[in-house]
Amino acid sequence: MRKITLIITLLLGVILIAAPVSFAQVNATKTFTVSATIPGATGISINAYNVTGNNNPVLVSGLNLSFDPLTYDPVNYIYMPDHYFYIDVQATGGPGTPTTTLTFTQGSNPNAANSGNGLGWKGALTYAKVDSLGAVNLLPTHPKELFKDVNGDVVLPAELGAGSFFRAYLGLNVDSTMPAGGEMFTLNDAAGVYDGTLLVTATIP
Repeated sequence: MRKITLIITLLLGVILIAAPVSFAQVNATKTFTVSATIPGATGISINAYNVTGNNNPVLVSGLNLSFDPLTYDPVNYIYMPDHYFYIDVQATGGPGTPTTTLTFTQGSNPNAANSGNGLGWKGALTYAKVDSLGAVNLLPTHPKELFKDVNGDVVLPAELGAGSFFRAYLGLNVDSTMPAGGEMFTLNDAAGVYDGTLLVTATIP
């Protein structure tokens, strides 16, 4: 009987000795800053495009926006161009929305000899914005104006909204949608070159 008891005691002793040894807990902590930087605009592009019929817009390489050739319409008794222009003002190199100022200055006017009006009364400018998806919307704060009335007009970034840019459409008057006081080119106008300059200035603070 003593022999059995001794064996059991020895087995218990082995079990106790083989039990895991307890170690102190070890911890480590680091806080990482995660970031990404979008660079701001580094420049501004002011580009004009010629649009003829249903064709794709064509970038104008120079500074001459001529509506020639004009074709006489014997039904409506007016001279018609076959194209119009638009001017886009966009930030380049990064996000940003310029403040744009436009001023038209009357140039050569063959009608002056007869006290008639020049190009400032014969064409109009339409104010619009283009969003990030390419949708074009008119600016309600800037109604369509005759060229002659475009005088220091300012388009602010707040009028365009984030991700949008300013677009100005230029065309000759050919129907009743022209602004009040507008005129169309007719046989009553003197022959010659009618012109003017459109100054477009853009700034990003």
